[in-house]
Amino acid sequence: MIESSGQNMLPQSQDISVTLTNRVFLTLLYTVIVFMSYLLMFILMTYNFGVIMAVILGNTVGYCLFFSLKTKKPSEKTEKVSI
Repeated sequence: MIESSGQNMLPQSQDISVTLTNRVFLTLLYTVIVFMSYLLMFILMTYNFGVIMAVILGNTVGYCLFFSLKTKKPSEKTEKVSI
């Protein structure tokens, strides 16, 4: 059973300062992601099997290359939660 002590379980970061440059960069990155999402949706709506398979393969390869780099092994200090 998961017990909550009322405190935020997320790690608290030290002094996060968002500069204008960072905000503009993140806004542009968000815009590109939304644009690519809509573009992929329109491509899938063409029902062209070759293009659909290329999109799925591209997403799979991108996930394998980039997302796996961000994952970390659980440390020994991590609390184990039993459900």
